[in-house]
Amino acid sequence: MQTNGSGNTSWTGDPSLNTVTTSGNGTIGGTLTVTGNTTVNGSVYIPSGTLVVTSGALYALSVNGNATVSGGFHIVGNTFSGTIQTNSLSNNNSITLGTLSSATLNPPLSGTTNFTFPSTNGTNGYLLQTDGSGNTSWTAPPATITPNVIMVIDTNNYSTTGGSATSLNASITPSSSSSKILITVTGVIGCSSSGEAYAFIMRNNTTNLANPTVAFISTTSAQVPANISYLDSPATTSSTTYTLFFGAISGTAYWNPTSITNTIILQEVH
Repeated sequence: MQTNGSGNTSWTGDPSLNTVTTSGNGTIGGTLTVTGNTTVNGSVYIPSGTLVVTSGALYALSVNGNATVSGGFHIVGNTFSGTIQTNSLSNNNSITLGTLSSATLNPPLSGTTNFTFPSTNGTNGYLLQTDGSGNTSWTAPPATITPNVIMVIDTNNYSTTGGSATSLNASITPSSSSSKILITVTGVIGCSSSGEAYAFIMRNNTTNLANPTVAFISTTSAQVPANISYLDSPATTSSTTYTLFFGAISGTAYWNPTSITNTIILQEVH
């Protein structure tokens, strides 16, 4: 190191130093390369420019202003105070980390929204849920519901002068006692002379469901569509059978008199 006689010093020759001690300010206009270790007991103040660490590590770094990291930023220890904020330069969206277990999201969520994350990794396949107040936890995914639908097709025809059951029936086993069963029947009902015929559904041949579907027949051998739909609450997980009944108020009643396809469909509703 040499002086120009006016108090300014500069490096000359090989700038290899064993010890540098200064009680005032030192200015280096070029580059100072240290191949060994540098120990700073006080502070290093960089009013402008860039501090580059190409290898090794900084064990303590205090930044009073803003620090820009163009690569990766890792917190190795298990304690952290203050905040780390990442910004999108294009739309000012940001994620602010307040502690290692909480985060604040700005748009697309409106306002300031805080989330506290679980302290564990959770179980494989579990989902992250919120309680609506920013607290999150791991929860098992909802069980997969397998559709439970039964359909029976019948082409037989039936007749009665009173009341009778048909062979149009189907059985279903509900997966839960709180499930409902939607019963849908499609067919044709008729009467031999001017009169009335009716049809209804019974559960397990003991419980009449709703009011009968009544067909008013005004012409001999007439027939009309009979579509029945009912939502039943059997309150059981046992096999339950639904059967179509029909009858005549006067004359002879017919169900499916021309032997076309008629159906009964049972569908479990959760």
